[in-house]
Amino acid sequence: MANLYHNSNSDGWTPTEARGIQLSSFHEECVDFHPALSSKHFLPIPQGHGTLLDMSADDFPTNFDGIDSKVASTLELSSGTHFGYILEGAVDVKSKHGLYHLCRSTYFCIPGPASLYASSRTRGFIATRHNYAGQFLIGGQVTPGPGRISYIDNASTDILVHPAEVGAPCFNKLFFPAHQRQTPHTHPSFRMTCAIDGEGFCEVPDLPPIRITRGVMFVIPSGGVHAINTRDQSLTLVTFHPESVGPGNPMLDSTIMRKVESCTHPGI
Repeated sequence: MANLYHNSNSDGWTPTEARGIQLSSFHEECVDFHPALSSKHFLPIPQGHGTLLDMSADDFPTNFDGIDSKVASTLELSSGTHFGYILEGAVDVKSKHGLYHLCRSTYFCIPGPASLYASSRTRGFIATRHNYAGQFLIGGQVTPGPGRISYIDNASTDILVHPAEVGAPCFNKLFFPAHQRQTPHTHPSFRMTCAIDGEGFCEVPDLPPIRITRGVMFVIPSGGVHAINTRDQSLTLVTFHPESVGPGNPMLDSTIMRKVESCTHPGI
């Protein structure tokens, strides 16, 4: 088993500090998600159509594109591998692999150039991982609710797109039951997340609790200390990881709460 204790972000947060840090009170007044709510631990992604966030300079170069078409429109995707999710509406995807019609709650992994033809009133997102050739896959529909694999603190997950090899990107569904109180933790790389059902709250050290509802997208930067909590509702997310730690559960194995990975957590 690899020891991830050496991982920390540029500001010096370590897994041990993540374990001991006191986040906001569970009942503290929260704030609605807003693009201005940005910190070293939390990076909001605004809604829109086309490129929303450029992380091509990251250790795992990635771009994020939004699908938010008031009228029918097209998105051209270039090289890399494109991981996407259709929140509502429908798209036709054309690539060297053929032409496919994708409806609400479906997801895809498409290597190489592709064209997306979005119908009116369609919403979704695409995470393009550069310098990586993945495997073609279309799946769904993603069902809100518990996953098949245990995660920390009673959460659960499904792996939608498995890593093609150790260290490769992956795509996951993550479910939090109501009244969840999650242990603050970090990851060795960023996490791009979109809420697809329910309501929850992202808590980080330097911001008030941020309300997360369906359609909200955000990034937890590499080493960002965070916890996802819920109150009276459950919360379902889809999450893109630009790399993975293997060969076990890529969601669990790269969750750092102390000097070893969370697979040693007594609740697992």
